[in-house]
Amino acid sequence: MNRPRTYTIAAILNGLISLIGIILLVPLLTAGQSAIDQAQATPPFFIILLGGFTAVLGLASSYGVWKVQRWGVILTIILRALDVLSAAPGLLFAPDMTWRLMAVVGVVSGILVIALLLWPQPRAAPAAGRAVN
Repeated sequence: MNRPRTYTIAAILNGLISLIGIILLVPLLTAGQSAIDQAQATPPFFIILLGGFTAVLGLASSYGVWKVQRWGVILTIILRALDVLSAAPGLLFAPDMTWRLMAVVGVVSGILVIALLLWPQPRAAPAAGRAVN
């Protein structure tokens, strides 16, 4: 299989983002909405729920990108766009510096994955002895 290098990097980065997201969000999701709503230094529960949802789907989309499947690329772009949009308010309104740093990482890594997937792919060189139109 001839996988573009940008797809390889995007699949690995997307998989890492998703795996880290799952690891960080499981304790918050198991705490429940009432515990999160009472805590001072956490984002709203729907943002945590959205992050968990995109993290799980992100693992599946990483596999699709790795296998150079169109559905994987499209799903990854959609998930990372959702991730960027949900993390962007944290740049200004995060309750503390840890969440603000996580928002910066979320926005930057999401944009990076999208850019890697949309990066123009080099065209294959024509075979020797063939006429080029």
